[in-house]
Amino acid sequence: MTRYWVGIANRDHVSKAVEGCFCQVMRGKEAPLRQIDRDDLFLFYSPRERTRSAEPLMAFTAIGRVIDDRPYHAVQSETFRPFRRKVAYFEAQEAEIHPLLGRLSFARSRRSWGHVLRRGFFEIDEGDYGVVAEAMAVRSERCPGPVTGRLSPGDAVPSKKVLPRSRCPQDKLAGGAYEE
Repeated sequence: MTRYWVGIANRDHVSKAVEGCFCQVMRGKEAPLRQIDRDDLFLFYSPRERTRSAEPLMAFTAIGRVIDDRPYHAVQSETFRPFRRKVAYFEAQEAEIHPLLGRLSFARSRRSWGHVLRRGFFEIDEGDYGVVAEAMAVRSERCPGPVTGRLSPGDAVPSKKVLPRSRCPQDKLAGGAYEE
């Protein structure tokens, strides 16, 4: 059974994850990533553009499918070896969260919708995933049922930035700077 996950990271970190075909949450902790199974679907939400920036973004910035069976240690530096999962990201647009708030079960309260995002990582239901995937205008045959394709007039309008098609050649997915 497919499950749906949201990780929280600023856009600069998400860009590195998409380029490297991985997801990393909560400063590289292993426990959250152990909850994810192969073929689960993963979203990144970015509260800000960059780390240590006051510039807010508040948008879903990446979407993809987990393609490995367990977390692995990445070698980022001698002192920092975060846990990651391999992800094949879909071609999609970023989607601002504000137009979606009334449609997302985890963010129904206009007043306190951001509280759940402070967890850094959480599971959502298929309906919420479908709302976000539709707003991101996912263009991938690999995406499952709830995605209906292009937006209709009146739907939540994603931001203009288009994320690049996943550039994850097989050798990058199979190897890279990590230890199993």
